[in-house]
Order: sequence, then structure tokens, then C-alpha cells
Amino acid sequence: MKKSKMRKVGYLMHMGQTEEAIKRAENLYNTDYNFDASCYLGCLFINGNRKYKIAKDLDKGRYWLKIGADQNHADSQFFYGLSFLQHAKKPDEFLKAYFYLEKAKSNGSIYSQELNAHNWVYLWFVSLGFTNFIS
Repeated sequence: MKKSKMRKVGYLMHMGQTEEAIKRAENLYNTDYNFDASCYLGCLFINGNRKYKIAKDLDKGRYWLKIGADQNHADSQFFYGLSFLQHAKKPDEFLKAYFYLEKAKSNGSIYSQELNAHNWVYLWFVSLGFTNFIS
């Protein structure tokens, strides 16, 4: 049932009814505690979308992702952790990234299953802007 309700959100977004799609996703979380909806909103705001005129808003995106992450929604944990890894400027942000990405992995997020020590080192260097160290 939750997935079919999220399909309607995707359909509205596809049809260019951005405000209605966002309201529907917010309502799905607020009435049904649908963490797929809060994860969707978090990713939408973190990444923004030029086509649908949604500005990037890291704080708003993290707000929505943290809701699901704190309730052990594995994909929310993954994207919440990834948001810290991609935007880390301080050591504690790398630790937060590691914490949530590892939680996501242990909770079965399909996105985090490929993470291992090698990936971590690579992601850390890339997040710092080093991309020429790989031949």
C-alpha cells in the first residue's frame, strides 16, 4: 500500500505538479509515518531538480532524511550518511557519515551493500577533492 501511494507522488512529479507531489509526500509521512516518503523528500531537496524548479537545500533534505534514519529506515540512513560524506568539512561529519552508512548497511540498504574498506578510502579521498590518485 505504501509503495502505491509513493507511485502517485512520482506520477505527480513527472506531470510537473511539483507542489502537489511534495504536499502529498509530506502528508504520507505526517499521516502514515511513511519513511519512503520522507526519504524521497530528503533526496529531492538535497539534490534539487532543475526540471521541476526545486532548489538544492541541504538542511531541508537532511531534516527529512534524519526522520527515517532515526527510525532505522535503511535507505534514509544511507542517504543521510552520504549527505555528510559528500559535504563534509570537519572530522565529525566524516564520523557521522560513517556511522549512518554502516547502520544502513547493517539494516539491509541495497545502496550500501557494496561499501567496504576500499570503498570508504576512495569515497573519503573523493569527498576531499582528490580524484587523480587512481591510475
